[in-house]
Amino acid sequence: MFSTPFCQHQFSEEQLSTLEWVVCPCGYHFKSANLRAYATKFAAYNEARVAVESLIAEITQDNASRQSTRQASPAVAVAAPVAAKPKRAGATVSVSQWLIISASVLVLIAASVFVSGARSSWHAPEWLILEGVLGAAAAAGTIFGRKISVLLSNFLAVFSAGMLLSLIMTVGTQLNLGFQEFDQEPAWYWSINLAIVAIATSAASLKAKNFGWRALSPVALTTSGLLLSYGAVGDAIKATPSAFAWQLIALSFTAIALLIQLKYLRTIKQTVDPKSENKAYEEDLYRREDQALQRFGTFTTIFLAVIGAGVTLLQVLGNLGTPFDSLATLSLGALWLLGSSTIDFWGSSLSRSGVVSKWIKTATWTLAYVNIGVGLNALAAGQSQWKSLLVALAATLVLATLPRYARFVKPPMVTLTATSWSILATWTLWNVNILLREDVFALATYLVGFAVVTVASDLITKSKSSNITVLVTSTLASLLMAATWFDTALQSTWGTEAIGLAAILLVANLSALTSDALAKRTKTEKPAYVAWVTLPVGMLAGLLFSTLAISRTTGNYLANLSVLAVYLVWALGAQFLNFRKPALTRDLQALGAFTIAAFVAFQSLGNPNDNLTTGIALLGFGLVAYAFGYLEKNSIKLQIGLGASFVAAFVALSLRANFEPSSYDDRALRFGILLAVIPALVFAHNFVIKRRTKVAELANNVTNILTLLVGAAITPLVTIADGRSDSPSEWVWGYLALGLAGFALLELPKVTKNAGNALQLRVAGFGYLAIGLFAVWQAAGSQTSDTNHLRMVIFATALTVVAWRTLLVTREQLWAIASYSGSIILALVAGDWIQNALGVTWHGPELTSVILAALLAVNGFVLNRSLKEPRLWLVSDIPVFVAVLPSLVYAVSQSLESNESIARLLAVGTILAVYGYWRTLQTKNPIWVPVGFAGSAL
Repeated sequence: MFSTPFCQHQFSEEQLSTLEWVVCPCGYHFKSANLRAYATKFAAYNEARVAVESLIAEITQDNASRQSTRQASPAVAVAAPVAAKPKRAGATVSVSQWLIISASVLVLIAASVFVSGARSSWHAPEWLILEGVLGAAAAAGTIFGRKISVLLSNFLAVFSAGMLLSLIMTVGTQLNLGFQEFDQEPAWYWSINLAIVAIATSAASLKAKNFGWRALSPVALTTSGLLLSYGAVGDAIKATPSAFAWQLIALSFTAIALLIQLKYLRTIKQTVDPKSENKAYEEDLYRREDQALQRFGTFTTIFLAVIGAGVTLLQVLGNLGTPFDSLATLSLGALWLLGSSTIDFWGSSLSRSGVVSKWIKTATWTLAYVNIGVGLNALAAGQSQWKSLLVALAATLVLATLPRYARFVKPPMVTLTATSWSILATWTLWNVNILLREDVFALATYLVGFAVVTVASDLITKSKSSNITVLVTSTLASLLMAATWFDTALQSTWGTEAIGLAAILLVANLSALTSDALAKRTKTEKPAYVAWVTLPVGMLAGLLFSTLAISRTTGNYLANLSVLAVYLVWALGAQFLNFRKPALTRDLQALGAFTIAAFVAFQSLGNPNDNLTTGIALLGFGLVAYAFGYLEKNSIKLQIGLGASFVAAFVALSLRANFEPSSYDDRALRFGILLAVIPALVFAHNFVIKRRTKVAELANNVTNILTLLVGAAITPLVTIADGRSDSPSEWVWGYLALGLAGFALLELPKVTKNAGNALQLRVAGFGYLAIGLFAVWQAAGSQTSDTNHLRMVIFATALTVVAWRTLLVTREQLWAIASYSGSIILALVAGDWIQNALGVTWHGPELTSVILAALLAVNGFVLNRSLKEPRLWLVSDIPVFVAVLPSLVYAVSQSLESNESIARLLAVGTILAVYGYWRTLQTKNPIWVPVGFAGSAL
């Protein structure tokens, strides 16, 4: 890397080899050959310096080693030498000479008193003669009096300048310029008078080399400039306050002229006789006089800058609402553009070294650039809003790229930034009414153009320092465009929803989309924060626009479909870019697009006839996720693809009960298709994901099972259910068919070979049967009692039988939960059906309890087959107690005097006694003895 002598920026070998000139972000221009030579010579300089330091260290070590045996005595502190101030040798002045000097001073004082006293009685010609004679005499005394006294020479110099000032004032009263007395003279005449005095004293300094004239000249010029700026020019623009830039032009001329004058005055060298005994004093005096002039120039320039800044700030704040005078503002900018380009010539008096500091150059370039940009805005302020917008953007681009093509223009980056924002601010102030939404949209458009111009200037100048600017402006622009798009004439444009959403997404992500090109162009690293900031901004702006699109275009399904299509293309583009160069933010872009699209789809389900097209659009997201998940072998994208397809299927086949009802056949067809599509989706997904990725078995099983069960549960809600109790309910058999089909597949060896697939089928099968049983219960109001009981018996029987089969095949006791649950439901339903449907007059729990006991016995038998050690209590104890205990409780709760209760107690007691004694003999366990005794007692 090659460094520069003025800043910390560096250039690469590739940049120097391809370009003859290079430009750093500070605005400095360098020849590539000079930077190479600088690097070589600086390296040689460093080597020489290191060698000298090593030599000095070696010499020091040699001396230290020679004196190591000597006893070092404490060093005597010696005061640092102080340079004695040169003194002037005393001149030999006689008494008569002193009398002459004193008399001369008294004569001057007396002349001044005389002049002031004779004003009212003398005529103008007499005054002119007197002022001319006194001024000439004082000038002669200034030139020849220095050898006698420097103080006297300076005094005479000031007096002569005063006489010249008075002479010009007297001449002015005789030229019919509108005033007859000194106190009536206008500011412009005073300014001219003082300017002549400044020029005359500066010219006289060349001959006399007198400090009085040299010091008085810049004071007169400064006063002249102030009178011109805030007197003459101020009076001229009183009627047009927005033309205050003319005052700044006058003040700028004053500052530049002052510094040029000081540079000239400081070049006047005092001639000192080498043989003079006052040589040292004269040289020291000249040095102090020169420093005084330099300090005066610096302080006066600062004073003028502060005055100008303060007054200008008040003028700007007072006239901010109206465009500035374009000619004045552009002239001020042009003046400082020329001044900034030549500041190294006229600004050397601002520092002792003669080198203008960087911050001063920055201030002058900023003054030039900002005024040119604002002046162009003011020039276009009277045009239409869109014409002024183009002018402002063009000005921003030209000013930003001008240093690339005009080598004398070297503004630093802070100047370019300040100029761009100044143009933006003034354009907004003069062209935008923030209360009008059309104007807000125009501002958003300007911000888009501003961001594009900034990117273009960075690409042209190879400067990558505007990422924050582009990020801020594009963020604000996207949000403003989203909020105001439908309040402009664009709302009636064909395809406005798609065009608007695409534009907003592109604007919000402009910084991220261009950062790669900028990084490549400037050979720098792409900022990582850009993509993470633009991601939520784009999603928020898109969501805002999509919500407004739905509310503004109610019933227009093409509008909603176009929004979904744009999001689909956006997700496809994000995945395509991610496939070429992976980045998490691009995946999140696609996921965010799908999320908002799904939200839009659900919000826009206003007409069931439009659901199919909306579902197909959502299906596109699933295909995109599947395609790139398959190519990238990414299980997460495949899972998202399943979810997107799942949502698409439900949207496409769903119906809304609050619209014109469709026929039962139509709704049943939708229900059947959706109920069949869900397992098909899961099967295809399972087939792909296991062969293409290394997905975790648990994650895959959970995803598929939840998809199947949730889909099965909500399918009737969006298709067949219409909220009426008398609607047909034959659709419930679909759950029975799918549940039994799943268990039938489990009988195939190829299916059960994979434990994950078998588990998914078993859970889904039980889920379908359980959901079907619940659906039968929900639809009970639309069927007769026998039909309803029959359906529930069939579903409960199927659930119990497949649970027994699962226990026998898997030998996993967890499935006993399903078998016992099915048995309980089957017993309750069968007992109730027998008791109510077959005309049985039996009162008591025996019909249900006996059936349940028999089912529990079978459950125990099946469960024992899965255990290593069978347990008799599962087969006999539980069924016996389930059979007799309800009867015992029922008998005790009824009247014990009835024959029915006595017979029921007798039967229960007999069963308990026999079973208790039998279990005592069989197990040799005395715990069963009380059971036998209790039965005998009954």
